[in-house]
Amino acid sequence: MDSSFPTQFQTLFDSHPLNIEKTVSLFKDLLEGKLSEIHQAALLTLLADREPDSSVLASLARVVAARGEVFPGQEAPGAIDTCGTGGDYSGTFNISSATALVLAGCGVKVIKHGNRSASGNSGSADVFQALGVKIDCTPEISATALREGNICFCFAPIYYPFLGNFAGLRKKLGFRTVFNFIGPLVNPGHVRFQLLGVSHPRYLEVYAQAFQTLNKEGIIVSGETGGDEILLDRKTGYCSIKGGVIEKGMWDCASFGLERRPSHLIQAKDPLESAALIQEVMQGKAGPALDTVLANSAAGLLACGWVSNILAGVVMARNAIQAGKAAQALETLVKITKG
Repeated sequence: MDSSFPTQFQTLFDSHPLNIEKTVSLFKDLLEGKLSEIHQAALLTLLADREPDSSVLASLARVVAARGEVFPGQEAPGAIDTCGTGGDYSGTFNISSATALVLAGCGVKVIKHGNRSASGNSGSADVFQALGVKIDCTPEISATALREGNICFCFAPIYYPFLGNFAGLRKKLGFRTVFNFIGPLVNPGHVRFQLLGVSHPRYLEVYAQAFQTLNKEGIIVSGETGGDEILLDRKTGYCSIKGGVIEKGMWDCASFGLERRPSHLIQAKDPLESAALIQEVMQGKAGPALDTVLANSAAGLLACGWVSNILAGVVMARNAIQAGKAAQALETLVKITKG
């Protein structure tokens, strides 16, 4: 183990803001197994105690990405990912996963990256599995799914197995660590576009600046009173990043031409309930779940440049659902992953 850790850690502890070079150095030691568990805990606690810094987040995301497996789907340079930081404890169904399916139905290439739930009722891996998708398939099979159905699911442990070494410690710590914050910035397909939800409005500009550093484009959203998705019972703050330029704004249900929909009507206690709501959305069943997915899908279409305004995004998303193209995207994903 690294006997120099106490000195390095003290230097990092005393730096305000965090010294990026020291942070990256100790983080690499962490990933390479050079730190004892108590030193791992000390570093993760320090990083959790400091407010996320865009430069630190981008730097650590690059470290993780460089150690991971690369998805063999580079033929999709315009691909998008939909994800969130989690931690909003809203209990809503997997909106970002449903949104990914609708985007695929619109023709957008979607490399959905995710894992099982750490703090919520259902992670993206949990709900895709409940929908019939084989989540732990090989990268080659996922590449086929992307090519033939516009969407694939990249199960995080397949591409970043080394992160599993910290699962036990993270459970013992019991609070969100830096892995929760950098996870949404890492995608095995190195997607350029993202629709990313963050749990608190104060993180909007932090992630927008991280996008700039990582040469990403897209939209980052956060509910005015919490929520890492667009919910139709509250205002949603957003940052749009295009061509390296950040634009800020606010949406409400009227911005999408939709009704106000209380978020307690779209809660799901487990992956099966979440999957059932997603199936209803795929079938075009009118209600709060459908409207919520339409709003998020519109933002996704805007994020990757498929529409020029949010209302056009709602129309495109609705048409894809009504034509059965979103349901077909799911059907193709299930068929290919299960062989």
